[in-house]
Amino acid sequence: GFTGLLGKLISLNEGLLVWYRMLISSVVIAGILVYTKKLPKLTLKELMKMSGIGIIVMLHWVTFYAAIKFSSISVAMICLSSIALFASIIEPLVNRTKFDYMEIVFSICAVTGITFIYHSSVTASTGIIIGVVSALLSATFSTLNKTIASKYETLTISLDELSSGFLFLTLLFPLYFKIQPTIKFTPDLHDFLYLIILSVFCTVLTWILSLQALREVSAYTMGLALNLEPIY
Repeated sequence: GFTGLLGKLISLNEGLLVWYRMLISSVVIAGILVYTKKLPKLTLKELMKMSGIGIIVMLHWVTFYAAIKFSSISVAMICLSSIALFASIIEPLVNRTKFDYMEIVFSICAVTGITFIYHSSVTASTGIIIGVVSALLSATFSTLNKTIASKYETLTISLDELSSGFLFLTLLFPLYFKIQPTIKFTPDLHDFLYLIILSVFCTVLTWILSLQALREVSAYTMGLALNLEPIY
């Protein structure tokens, strides 16, 4: 629940915020793996699969923080409630299983609330659209992570996904800054402290916990759990 609050407190734009978040998180995880002498050994196919998921994670974070910047923390968080709906559709498609129509019905109830907010607040509409795109990306990477969570160590998955997201965002920056120009590229002291909290506690720690949880629960259940973030 702190991720949205920190996103508002950090004065960097959404792209740079995610860039620093992924950089710091990757360095911390790499440090842990070097210290424990458990550096991962992956095939090119495994590496490419995790890297693809990492790019989706990066896009989810950028759109999530963009939704906060364009509207508010509460609006962006409420949009996350649509994750369960997207997961209830994407997960059966990926796993080639039958749709659970009760999951879809319950998820639509949550999305109905987003519709009311969209029509009642014109100023929040842009943030809501971006937030729903972010929720779609979240449901997608959660579903894909579910397929690999039990096959690899959580730190291995985390390092590969976060570092690949960081590298891909770096490559996108020339185009990104043309669309979203900024004059502030480096964090000040307060921003840096918030970035440390965001990267270590709200990324490394929670990323490991979420991957471990996906070994036991579905991406849909994970999406429902995320619905509690606006309460926090």
